[in-house]
Amino acid sequence: MSFANTQQASDATADSLKWIRRLIWLYFLLLIYEGALRKWIVPGLANPLLIVRDPVVLLIYGLSFSKGVFPSNSLVGWITGLGILTFLLSLVTGVGNLFVSLYGWRTDFLHLPLIFLMPKVLRPRDVRALCIGLLITAIPMAFLVMIL
Repeated sequence: MSFANTQQASDATADSLKWIRRLIWLYFLLLIYEGALRKWIVPGLANPLLIVRDPVVLLIYGLSFSKGVFPSNSLVGWITGLGILTFLLSLVTGVGNLFVSLYGWRTDFLHLPLIFLMPKVLRPRDVRALCIGLLITAIPMAFLVMIL
């Protein structure tokens, strides 16, 4: 395979992961700003905003499965197994309510595999831009927390 073909294959792979990267950026923006939305901007929507990141993370997982980049290491396997076990135990020995068990499972386990997916999808420049954005955002947030 020549260098040009290798470069084209690399560009095709990068383009196919572009939507996953964009969704990860959206996930982080929601993660950072959902607290401010819930407390100050739209406090009437505080409860629905608790689960606003869930559809985004499910879409990220779906796209990563379809592109073959979803992590398949032992830690993700342990997380999945532990999540299934605790979900079933909460149904049997806990509250016994399906919706309460699903909400607890979502809180504890749904977002964890994303940690292992990010190194496969994000490029170094994405990580750098994300860190710079977080640092810039931390300054006004620190003042806001201090005065409120």
